[in-house]
Amino acid sequence: MKRNDLNRFTDLHDIQMQIINDLARTGPATFGVLRPHDVATDHFTYHIKTVIEKGLVAVDRRNGKKYYVLTELGKRFADSFEFSKKKLLDQGMIITVFCVSKEVKGETKYLMSKRLYAPWKGHLGFPAGKVHFGETTFETARRELLEETGLEAQLELRQVIHYIDFDETGQLLRDIYKFVYEGKNPRGEFHRVADNGRTENYWLTRSEIERHKVYPGFWDDFFMWGNDDFYIEKVRTVEGY
Repeated sequence: MKRNDLNRFTDLHDIQMQIINDLARTGPATFGVLRPHDVATDHFTYHIKTVIEKGLVAVDRRNGKKYYVLTELGKRFADSFEFSKKKLLDQGMIITVFCVSKEVKGETKYLMSKRLYAPWKGHLGFPAGKVHFGETTFETARRELLEETGLEAQLELRQVIHYIDFDETGQLLRDIYKFVYEGKNPRGEFHRVADNGRTENYWLTRSEIERHKVYPGFWDDFFMWGNDDFYIEKVRTVEGY
């Protein structure tokens, strides 16, 4: 399925959109956890069945309980849809990544963000955020750094990276442009959890980072230090989406 074919899901009912958004944030969830208190059980059952029939959600039975999870198609839709604007991204996603570091007792520590929603839930990477319409990438980096971590820093654009990502079957997953900023002299009140509750933040050394799962392409971002290539373009096969 090509990414633009996801347009057939943009007219989902608001409750169905909320189911997908909630599962992207929380991971597997039971009926009782997903159902809003102001939605009748039979009404919510209809919407659950609908997203299952459309191939966006599946049932996962474990330990005698029935959980609902996003399918691979559901993850692709959640990653491509801006729920706040009810709009599907129909072009390459444009984001900023901010690689911030500081020295602590002779060790270099890096500002890392753990993703708390699908896809790649639980993976670490540098904090990042989508560029808003009419916003420069520098404005995005400064805004997102403050919103996600509570910090400000001296920001400098170091790289632009274009990834076209496919899964192991050849299915297009993402088309993404990353403007990678280096951040120096961080200051402010550090937030362990982002304002939107979608990420957790840590200061980690490289050896500590290597003990965790990281986003595909994370080490491309990391090795901007010492890399003279300003523009990088890659077509990749990624796992674990």
